[in-house]
Amino acid sequence: TGVIVELTPHVVGANQVLLTLHAERSEISSFSSDAGYVFGTQETDTEILLDDGETAVISGLTTKDL
Repeated sequence: TGVIVELTPHVVGANQVLLTLHAERSEISSFSSDAGYVFGTQETDTEILLDDGETAVISGLTTKDL
């Protein structure tokens, strides 16, 4: 359980970087089955094109406990 981030940079031209991103968040669910624990998982894949000197912010893997 936890957060896994895989980030691969690719140099594009002289002044740009293409970031390939895979992010995953998992946790043990409050439910169980005869086979054992149940895991809840969120995943996303995206690409970000950055010019030299730019910054990217990654967000959105959230949960809401009731």
